[in-house]
Amino acid sequence: MQVDVRQLEPCKVALNIQVPPEQITQTIDSVFNRFAKRTTVPGFRKGKAPRKLAERYINAVAVREAALEQVVRDAYQEALKETGIQPYDEASLELKEFEEGQPLAFTATVPTRPKVELGDYKGIEVRRVVVPIGEAEVARELQRVREQAARFEEVQEPAADGDRVQANIQVTIGGEPVPEASAGHTWLLVGANFPDFDQHLRGIAPGESHEFDFTYPADMEDPARAGKQAHASIQAERVQRRIVPAQDDAFAKSLGYENLEALHVDFRQRLEAAAAQQADEFVQHDLVAEVVKRSTVHFPQSMVDEEVAHRIDTLLKGLERRGIQMDAYLAYQKKTLADLEAQYAEEARQVLANSLVLGRIAHDNDISVSQAEIDAELKARAAEAGADPKVMRQVLQDQGEINQLTHSVFTRKVMDYLKSVSVIKEAR
Repeated sequence: MQVDVRQLEPCKVALNIQVPPEQITQTIDSVFNRFAKRTTVPGFRKGKAPRKLAERYINAVAVREAALEQVVRDAYQEALKETGIQPYDEASLELKEFEEGQPLAFTATVPTRPKVELGDYKGIEVRRVVVPIGEAEVARELQRVREQAARFEEVQEPAADGDRVQANIQVTIGGEPVPEASAGHTWLLVGANFPDFDQHLRGIAPGESHEFDFTYPADMEDPARAGKQAHASIQAERVQRRIVPAQDDAFAKSLGYENLEALHVDFRQRLEAAAAQQADEFVQHDLVAEVVKRSTVHFPQSMVDEEVAHRIDTLLKGLERRGIQMDAYLAYQKKTLADLEAQYAEEARQVLANSLVLGRIAHDNDISVSQAEIDAELKARAAEAGADPKVMRQVLQDQGEINQLTHSVFTRKVMDYLKSVSVIKEAR
């Protein structure tokens, strides 16, 4: 058998394989004998009839096809052993025209395993920038939490921006009702509608009715209403005003703190912890990016395709749970499926490069994850969530997330090593 290797890409080779006629003949004979053992010939026990007689009862075309399949399969495996090539995925096969008595020639295009050549990654310098937390940052966070805790209270005053009005509303265009704009007992948020409508909604009080004409915006997506003049009739039932809690001890106690000072202290600590974590994440990102930049990383396209398929599948399942069709999602994102796949492919290439580099560093430095470390991580997460470790383990197993937990521990260990051989300069 002859094998010619041609490198197509860093992770793709073409094996041009030629099988001699005598090997094909031997395989055809072997396959014929296998068929014959299962064939019944009148007057003979199964598999005991002479070949010449058995040939009348065996489909020669089926024998030939099965034999050629076996020849190709066996020759491909033999070629892999001979060349030492390690395929990452199944090869694509292209057979040349075959004539009896001639060699069988075919080409196997083989995606091969990733290749990583690490550059000099020891001594890389990165800056760890921690954003300082002052009173302004604490005040913003406190305001955000107060806004989240805001509630609507009933008022008997005219509606103003930010208030919500419960009303019965009827809208017509040219005297014809507009069902999609009409409703009973519906809530309208003052200031959240188009200006021509909001100016008539402002000032309406509970129990009052307003009738007015307005013009729909010309850029509305609904062509039946875009730019059209309409007439609205609104009967206000209730007006509610959004009340943001005062910044005082009572508000702090409602969140479980002893007083406002204790809330301030905790918020500052939380913000400082978040700033430190963000600084660590930036350090990790910069370190990995620099190692990848200094290294040579190749991987087969099939790895990218697998990652893209996984992301598309995850997206589809998420949309399905929310009752959203893919077409609607793509229209909202203003993308085609090809655009989305191209985006995912680009992201996948970066993720794969990062993962392969970290994997190579781990391999070269004997970094692995033990079962004890996985158990410790699981126990820590359970304690943080206030859950039973056994229950959490079962939930993670049921959801197929144990591997993600293991990967998280592994990545942390590799990054700890990478940081230990890098120069990290603190900065503010």
